[in-house]
Amino acid sequence: IAAPFAIIGSIGVVAQMPNFHRLLRKHDIDVELLTSGEYKRTLTLFPNDAENVLKVQFMLAGVYSQQSQWQKAIDQYQVVLKVEGITDDITRRVKLGLSNAYVQNGDMPSGEKILEEVYELDPTEPGVNNDLGYLYADQGKNLEKAEKMIRIAVAAQPDNPAYLDSLVQQSAGIIAQI
Repeated sequence: IAAPFAIIGSIGVVAQMPNFHRLLRKHDIDVELLTSGEYKRTLTLFPNDAENVLKVQFMLAGVYSQQSQWQKAIDQYQVVLKVEGITDDITRRVKLGLSNAYVQNGDMPSGEKILEEVYELDPTEPGVNNDLGYLYADQGKNLEKAEKMIRIAVAAQPDNPAYLDSLVQQSAGIIAQI
């Protein structure tokens, strides 16, 4: 059972966007339809607007992640990263999602590599410090760096339960190494 507003169906996902600018041009209507299920098809008045298509592709990757369809999420995030001219913020958000999908799919080295790329762009960002620090600690590597990174995250948001959990997990990793 899904909420009436949900875009998740039993077979897959359908994402559509209105396309009225083409309607105004000779009443020609194009359709951009992104689906996650082979049998998902619909009739619609939806756009060929590059910015909106990009947003929907990014959303679709997130939906795949929510459905634990990690390889499909990875593939979709990679499609978004290939789009020319995407903003730095979108690139960062896509890479964070891609890293998580890799890790959840069991490919820790790829997830770590992507997070390291994001970290290099902004080594002060709490979420990246937490995620990469946790990933290091979880693997029992770079433990001193992991602790520093997680402490940066906790200092920025001391009440964030995820960051506090990372600190506990990182401490447990150090104790296990002794």
